Amino acid sequence: VYSFPYDPQLVENGQMHEGKTSTSLGIRGIPAISEEIQLARDIKLLQHFGGRLHVVAISCANSVQLIRDAKKEGLNITCSVHAHQICFTDEDVNDFDSRFKVLPPFRTKKDKAAIIKGLKDGTIDAICSGHEPEDVEEKKKEFTEAAFGISSIELAYSMVQDQLKDVLSAEQICEKFSLNPRKILKQEIPEIAEGNKANLTLFDPTLTWSFKRGEMVSKSKNSPFNEVEFTGKVIGVVNRGKADFRF
Repeated sequence: VYSFPYDPQLVENGQMHEGKTSTSLGIRGIPAISEEIQLARDIKLLQHFGGRLHVVAISCANSVQLIRDAKKEGLNITCSVHAHQICFTDEDVNDFDSRFKVLPPFRTKKDKAAIIKGLKDGTIDAICSGHEPEDVEEKKKEFTEAAFGISSIELAYSMVQDQLKDVLSAEQICEKFSLNPRKILKQEIPEIAEGNKANLTLFDPTLTWSFKRGEMVSKSKNSPFNEVEFTGKVIGVVNRGKADFRF
């Protein structure tokens, strides 16, 4: 079972994390409990019925702890986090820029720290891009009217490498992005061997570069980043033997 832990009945048209920032901005919030109570329910169901549960895109400190405790209990549970969750907090949503409007929303510094700790100790199994592109018309609106979403697939590796280079090794980052998702999905892991079609991502974890929103390949450019310097970059992809080095 794949679960996105979100109880809409506890949200009531929430737009960002419910807390001091949402209150100061006068924006209806999305409380952490809307994620936590759904996750707690799913874990209870897993305890009772058994099976396998993968939790998609957690964002709260309590969610990390719930999953950590479930794993210690021996339950068959895995989880993932969006790459951009380790870059921002709700405090970054301070000028009504809809490019910071995502679901789940950016939470507090405490939640961000818990996510990083969960990635380090193995509680969080995988990192996904959380790429959710939107037409410019859907993002260039008042914050409360704009769509949730972020264009992040081109920056996913760079975001994580830049933020976690002193926390996770290059091998661990590869595991979170590539190997663990395949293990969770029970997919074959590509092998570098003679006669196999190459499926590789080439990256430089030490390369310092500047990201410019206007140079994005994606048709959707709803990224909160612009003219930002990162350390770490994907420099090429080989997919089924076909190479692309436009990055």
